[in-house]
Amino acid sequence: MKNLLIIFFVLGITISCTKNKKFDSHQWKYSYKGEGHFYFDREVMLQDLIKGNYLTNKHQEEIIELLGKPDIQSNNPQYELAYTIEIEWGKSLAPEPVYSKSLIVLLDKNFVFKDYKIVEWEK
Repeated sequence: MKNLLIIFFVLGITISCTKNKKFDSHQWKYSYKGEGHFYFDREVMLQDLIKGNYLTNKHQEEIIELLGKPDIQSNNPQYELAYTIEIEWGKSLAPEPVYSKSLIVLLDKNFVFKDYKIVEWEK
């Protein structure tokens, strides 16, 4: 009986520490907490978004419907939509980003999903 309780305890801790979460479009779009804060749910949904084929064969308009307005949209040299996953701010009087992680959605010439890349930057 004691061993069974230990097993359930360890299993509960393992499950609660899992950093992946099922992708949810609403949570993705509305996870921003305001200036100086970060997108608290995007990091944990990223793997499911990528591996779950949510973007496969989607047109740019469908991707924007799914993920919301991109932080950056570029047509040069290729079509890209950039979404901030995480951002950390410095602690100085004039705070500036010290770390960021972004999802870059790459589109083909017909504006259909082609690929993605994860870009991390650290000061």
